[in-house]
Amino acid sequence: MREYFAGFRAYLGSQDESLRTLVELATMSRCCLMCLETDARECHRSVVTEVLLAGPDRELLDVLHI
Repeated sequence: MREYFAGFRAYLGSQDESLRTLVELATMSRCCLMCLETDARECHRSVVTEVLLAGPDRELLDVLHI
């Protein structure tokens, strides 16, 4: 799992435009990232939110794992 997350973080590093679009959408209305994993800590959602919350727009985002 650790290798997968490392690779996914590296991939997200090349997705600036998509991540900016996600931040724009999330600031205009509620957004939901969905996956089949039961536990968010074992899912790509946690990596996406980690990257977004470490970025310059982190103060614009409020992440809730349901």
